Amino acid sequence: MSYDLCPRNKEMDSVRIGAFFWPFILLEIGVGLVIGAGNSIRPASYRYIAGKKGGSPMSNDGYYVTQKNAKLMAAVAMGWSTVERGKRSEWESIDEEERARMEEWNKEFKTYNLPAHIETIEKVEKFAEFATKSGGFRIW
Repeated sequence: MSYDLCPRNKEMDSVRIGAFFWPFILLEIGVGLVIGAGNSIRPASYRYIAGKKGGSPMSNDGYYVTQKNAKLMAAVAMGWSTVERGKRSEWESIDEEERARMEEWNKEFKTYNLPAHIETIEKVEKFAEFATKSGGFRIW
């Protein structure tokens, strides 16, 4: 199950986002906070404010995101991306031995806030570009 983001701007194509990546964008990055969606207290569950016609931003039911909210979501996504690119740059400046030690330590203790993979950062940036130009969109 993937998510199709269908823009109001008819000059743009729809964007397909994977079943695991859309929840990541909404819940882990914090983009969903703009539309009242966020993590719940239980694992693998979330809270949201229903759309005007009902619906959930995670249910492929045509949930509508306004142009204003789409632009705010894009701003949050780009802020996250900027921070992650900075962390990625810092990470790459650390020698291999230190990185290996940090990764090993993080397996058990989660002490370090390691950077996202560059592919993840780029996907989030593509979402932000889409959201900025979309004129609002529906989630199918």
